[in-house]
Amino acid sequence: MATKAKAIRLSNSSSPNFNTVKSWDRNVLNCADLSANSNKFFIMEKQEGKGDYPYRIYTEYGRMGKPNPTKEGRYYHSEYEMDSDYDSLYNEKKRKYKDIIVDDVGSSAPTQVDVKCKTKKENLSEVKDKVLKLIGKLYQNATSYLVKSIDTPLGKLSATQVAKGLEILTQIEHMLDRGTTTGMEVERLSNEFYSYIPVTFGSRVDYRRFIIDDYVKLNDRKDLLGVMSSVVQAQSTLEQNLEQKYKSLKIKLQALSSRSKEYKRLSDFVQSSKGHNHHFGFDIKEIFEVQDMVNHDRFNPKKVEIMELFHGSRNENILSIMQNGLKIKPASAVHTGSMFGGGIYFASQSTKSANYCWGFNGGVASDENYLFVCEVATGKIKDYTYAQPHLTAAPRPYNSVRGVKSPGGLIHDEYIIYNENQVKIKYIIEFKKTR
Repeated sequence: MATKAKAIRLSNSSSPNFNTVKSWDRNVLNCADLSANSNKFFIMEKQEGKGDYPYRIYTEYGRMGKPNPTKEGRYYHSEYEMDSDYDSLYNEKKRKYKDIIVDDVGSSAPTQVDVKCKTKKENLSEVKDKVLKLIGKLYQNATSYLVKSIDTPLGKLSATQVAKGLEILTQIEHMLDRGTTTGMEVERLSNEFYSYIPVTFGSRVDYRRFIIDDYVKLNDRKDLLGVMSSVVQAQSTLEQNLEQKYKSLKIKLQALSSRSKEYKRLSDFVQSSKGHNHHFGFDIKEIFEVQDMVNHDRFNPKKVEIMELFHGSRNENILSIMQNGLKIKPASAVHTGSMFGGGIYFASQSTKSANYCWGFNGGVASDENYLFVCEVATGKIKDYTYAQPHLTAAPRPYNSVRGVKSPGGLIHDEYIIYNENQVKIKYIIEFKKTR
């Protein structure tokens, strides 16, 4: 059934006088179609007000990321008329658009993330406490990444919405595993992903860039959802002060004095373990001891031998790691260069791990990057000189795997564990890449 009332632009001089008193039943919808170069949102809301009419359906729509969306109103003398038209309009849009869940209905404490929020403004140059300054930087890294990746007027995305995006990526992953990456199904699922997880395409969509038809693009989208999940977890503290943010992470950090023996030992460890083929250095800014964090109490249940190794990750991921610890790689990561399957990877060369701080594919280092020094329960190690991408666990009776450098193979050793309780992050090295 078509809607009855005519939509009138709010900017139109003939638009009725209407002052909103209350609003409800807000629906946010989005539609992405790569082939059609379409990336549209549609927001609709019931409103009661004072003026020429007591009721109005407010709508706002446009292209994702484009300024000045169209704002319109449909006006009614009765709530019944408004309700009837609202249902008709919603059902019409639902034929093509997807609901964007901005609030977990039924939850006593909705979990959501404002994708345009850049966290509470903090002048970090004035913060004297080194730990609090670190926390401020990490929040800014995570939220600014989201703002750059998802620049939309849709307000808040919920944890449920993130889960929907991950569910679609899982379907795409299964198709990639079967080798069925051609045809309309991958495009349909890609469209569905961008409809549920709004992303700005620009004025004309780059089809090859946005179609999720290989493991590199798949894992890039998984990284995006991972950072979103991290900010979703922290969303209640985004507008709080640094002390409250630090407390919410449930991590205990201590900045080491640059005059301490441990600071000097770790600095020497980083500098002396550089790979011979890596032509960059480290300007170490700060070293933080991780005195406690999630899963520290579960470390090394089998009481096997421990090694001190490096792990690197991009800045936008550090907040999530602080909240959740280092996680086992998804199965699909096996197909993007993980030679020894879905595990957590470490290196004995500081520069090898540091390369993961900015990425190998044209990534650019920041003024501050972060390198983890970890205790790793390697125990009995199984050595391989060639790839074993199928691994999901160390072969019995071994506790871990080592990829051994060899002619025509690995340039540096790397160590892999397959249980998250085999690693304890002990230190965070804040550094700047130097030439």
